[in-house]
Amino acid sequence: MKVFLLFLFAVVFSINTAHGQNLFQKENHQFKGLNSRNGVEFPNHNTMKFSPNTLITVEDSSLSYQWDTTANDWVLSTRSVFSYNSKGNTSEYIYSWFMSETGQWYNAYKTTYEYNQNDQNIRSINYSWGFMTNAWTNSSKTEFTYGSNNEMVSSIQFHWDEIASQWKNSTKTEYSYNAQGNTTEYLYYQWDSTSSNWVKDSKSVYSYDNNNQNTGITTYVWSNQNWVESSRSVYEYSGNNITLITSQNWDIPTQTWINQYKTEKTYDANNVNTVDQNYIWNTTTQQWDNFWKYNYTYDANSNLIEDRSYIWNVDKNAWDNGIKTVYYHSQRDINTGVTYDDISLKIGISPNPTKDMLFIEGNVSNTKAQIFSFDGQLLLTADLNGVQSINVAKLPDGAYLLQLSSESGKITKKFIKIK
Repeated sequence: MKVFLLFLFAVVFSINTAHGQNLFQKENHQFKGLNSRNGVEFPNHNTMKFSPNTLITVEDSSLSYQWDTTANDWVLSTRSVFSYNSKGNTSEYIYSWFMSETGQWYNAYKTTYEYNQNDQNIRSINYSWGFMTNAWTNSSKTEFTYGSNNEMVSSIQFHWDEIASQWKNSTKTEYSYNAQGNTTEYLYYQWDSTSSNWVKDSKSVYSYDNNNQNTGITTYVWSNQNWVESSRSVYEYSGNNITLITSQNWDIPTQTWINQYKTEKTYDANNVNTVDQNYIWNTTTQQWDNFWKYNYTYDANSNLIEDRSYIWNVDKNAWDNGIKTVYYHSQRDINTGVTYDDISLKIGISPNPTKDMLFIEGNVSNTKAQIFSFDGQLLLTADLNGVQSINVAKLPDGAYLLQLSSESGKITKKFIKIK
């Protein structure tokens, strides 16, 4: 139970709050790509054209593990799977829990995304999984509007009323910008169902230096017809890299800012964020104490492939393992919808994730296909002599390795099997 609670704590601190970026939010790694679906029509292999200019790198999925102090090992915990539309925009995100007792994945929630002709996200809908109904149920949705300069001007969040079976207003955010296009203010409202009006709740004000670098975010709450300071985050830089974020709360009696948390950010020679060290302010000693730490690992192309969180153990005066997340990427041709793990080999798999059929795209004549679990167990073997697909429907949900062997050599590709 203790590990589970720590896991939930880590998840909470990695999510954006409604009033700006949470201090402990990990780097926001953006991925774009293409959604491949069952039943897609593949181009003729002899006439297929391949252009590197149409390739984009996307995050297909990620697997998270908790540290089990009893087994002294990482234990599979959650899974995230992403799908993409034909323009490379995220179209769906599904989050699942792994139950070690049953060895099965269970849906938790999903989000679908809709876009306008300018590829701007105009609507996202969140669903939760109904274990009694065995189906997705509406949870919340957000609708976005844009201005003449393609800037986001407002967003409205709705919650699903099961009794009325309709969407109802929840919160609204209005965005303001300066002449340079930088965000200057987020203004938040709550829906008052009694008066049927939007009521001011809080606002976040952004400040910048002469280099247009965000130096701070101050949050105010609406109280007695006045804006009252509540909290702030202050950013410090080395060049273009944020090196320190300090979070403080406004103390009304003393009319001063009181330290709460801070994050020290470390970068490698390529200016890629590799470590986030988080501290909490000790009001007794008036010093910063270790709290959380995140280590990030990247591939040669600076794609995030793993992050690990650590929790400071006061009793042992050392870091304890927390959560480990492994990220899986592929390159997709947005003209064909085919997934490529190795561009030079021009061998693709689609769809990925898949529910049943895994299609092989490219020259795979006289090729032997083997599917392995991540612990090296051989699960399935097939000869691809004129056959361009493998039926994986009987495999349990999870991540697998597809190894293709021929006279030309061997290649290994990752894929995800889902329900």
